[in-house]
Amino acid sequence: METLIPIASALPTAATWVYGLTLYPGLNRGLSWRKPLKLLAKHRALIGVIANLLAIAHTLQTLYLYPASLEMHSGIACLGAISLLGLTSGKKLQTRLGKSWRLVHSITYLIPLLLLWHISEKMQIWSGFTMITVILLVVITVLQGVRSWQKVQQRISKGNLRHLSKLDCMNPKD
Repeated sequence: METLIPIASALPTAATWVYGLTLYPGLNRGLSWRKPLKLLAKHRALIGVIANLLAIAHTLQTLYLYPASLEMHSGIACLGAISLLGLTSGKKLQTRLGKSWRLVHSITYLIPLLLLWHISEKMQIWSGFTMITVILLVVITVLQGVRSWQKVQQRISKGNLRHLSKLDCMNPKD
C-alpha cells in the first residue's frame, strides 16, 4: 500500500490542474489578456471530463487507502460539483438543458473555493505541489472575482440592471 500514496497525492493535484485548464479560456477572454489557446478552448468539455475522471480516481484511491474516510464532507461536495459539470458537458445535454445549462455550469465558480476547503480540511502533509495547487486556486478565485466585478460594472455603466444577478454576472459563456 505504500507505493500507492504518491499516486494518491498526484491524482488530486492533476485533477485540480486539469480543472484549472478548463477555466483558462473563460478567464483569459474575460480579462482581455492574450487570446485563449484555441485547442484548449475547443476541447474544454473533454478536458473537464478528464478532470472529473481524475477526481473520481482520487476518491476511489482515498477510499482504498483510508476506508473510514467517508466523513470528508468537503471532498464529497467537490466531487459532486465536478461530477455534475462532467455529466452535463456534452453538446446533447447543453442543447437539452437550454438556458438551464448555464445555471448548472455556474457552479464552476464555487469549485475552487470547495477545493480550498477540502485541501485545508484534509491535507496533513503539504508538499510543494500542494502549495502550488493552493496558489493556483487562490489566483483562479481572485480572477473569477475580478471578471465578475468587471461584468457587473459593465452592466451598471450600460444601465442594464434588470438582469443583474449573481449567477448572471458569472456566466461561463461570456
